[in-house]
Amino acid sequence: MSAPPEPPRELSSSWSSRIVRSLRTIHRPVDARLLALFRMLFGAVMFYETRYYIQVGVPGVGLTAPKVLFKYDGLEWLHPLTEAGMTNLLDVMGLLALAIMVGLFHRVATALFTLGFAFIFFQDKALYNNHLYLFFLLGGMLSCMAASRVWSVDRALPWNKGLPTSVPLWMPLLLRVQLFIVYFYGGIAKLNGDWLIHHQPMRAALENWTRGTDWHGFMTAAPTVMFFTYGGLLFDLVIGFLLWFPRTRLLGVLGMLFFNVTNHLMFDDIGVFPFVMIGATMLFIDPDAFGRWWDRNLGGRKVPSGKRKGGNALIEIGGKHRVVNTLLVVYLTFQLLFPLRWVVLPWDVDWTSIGQRFSWRMKVQTRDLRGMAWTVRDRSGNSTPVDVTSFVNTMQVQQMAHDPRCAVRFARWLKQDLVNRGYGIASVHAEIILSYNGRPFRYLFDPDQDLSGLKPDIWHPERWIPPMDAPGLLVTPPERGG
Repeated sequence: MSAPPEPPRELSSSWSSRIVRSLRTIHRPVDARLLALFRMLFGAVMFYETRYYIQVGVPGVGLTAPKVLFKYDGLEWLHPLTEAGMTNLLDVMGLLALAIMVGLFHRVATALFTLGFAFIFFQDKALYNNHLYLFFLLGGMLSCMAASRVWSVDRALPWNKGLPTSVPLWMPLLLRVQLFIVYFYGGIAKLNGDWLIHHQPMRAALENWTRGTDWHGFMTAAPTVMFFTYGGLLFDLVIGFLLWFPRTRLLGVLGMLFFNVTNHLMFDDIGVFPFVMIGATMLFIDPDAFGRWWDRNLGGRKVPSGKRKGGNALIEIGGKHRVVNTLLVVYLTFQLLFPLRWVVLPWDVDWTSIGQRFSWRMKVQTRDLRGMAWTVRDRSGNSTPVDVTSFVNTMQVQQMAHDPRCAVRFARWLKQDLVNRGYGIASVHAEIILSYNGRPFRYLFDPDQDLSGLKPDIWHPERWIPPMDAPGLLVTPPERGG
């Protein structure tokens, strides 16, 4: 059997040359002002977030008042400080956010802020939100970037005056790619039967948004629902491409304005995310073109071209560049593959919640929680009701409806806590009644199931959670347990 023919040497050489040229291109110096402007935006938003966290009581009601927190696997060792300690941490993070905004010891300030943000964010699954995960990633990336070479206090420091007023292209480019991934993967997540056929949860979102208004009938009519459903899908899939190319960028910007303003009006749990994404549109602009526009239209002082090392010349790849290239490949490979783990997981990950977080599966499911009643039974079968709000906060109650593993975690903790206090508890039960993506109301678990005896299994969800269409769990009058 003859060996397969080798590819033409010219073809191999061509691909090799393209790769080398690309690796050189991402290290090409570009105007630093666009990255500096994004740094200011990020610092301002993070300062607002720290104040908001204190205002809504995250240090107390969110983290220290609950008797149990829903930990991520592997982070069970992570525990919050006291309420005063968490408040002080947020105050310090607020100062660090201001330092980021003005560019004072930018890299140190951003790294410390991101560590503090992660310390809070990973305390409890109930705190998870896709935009908070994005903020964490942006902070981590900015802490590795020279985002304070212009328009910053750092620039005025004596030892920094000789630094170039440019940054490598990979810095703004990496942020741009991350935003592209967020939107595109958000579109991929919508390629499912509920979204494409049943128009859920968009139908429910429009219903809730316009209930009691004069335009409710129009906004919930079939053509409007289809416009928002398929329009949202199309937007997520193409917006990155529209913004990437100059010829379609204006159309992309208009789409970003309409989409994000509408989201701000429609949803009450996404905070400042729509406005951050509108502002982040700047990252899709060519940094040098932005610098020229600024000088020409806003009277900004022109950055001396002599200070921009390298100009458009090809960069010789050295040891430092190879390290950067390796880290970029590792990071982007993770960002491209990890959100797709739902492909190999059994069942619908939005139902089981396994693989749903950190995957940019935004607004693809809704759960209308009608009621949640917990009881414990002794060895004689006698039931005693439990006031769940004595142990967890409102966000955690909602989380137990959205993530069945959290309900099991609470049941196991509750049983152990009561046993430790001398109660003869044999089992823990819950009547969690909800509607998933507009389906009829049903029990999340069989009310006779002892949740404290369940062990969530990633690869075998059928062993611990009923499927969303399980027979016998629909709520029909008269309802059990109301």
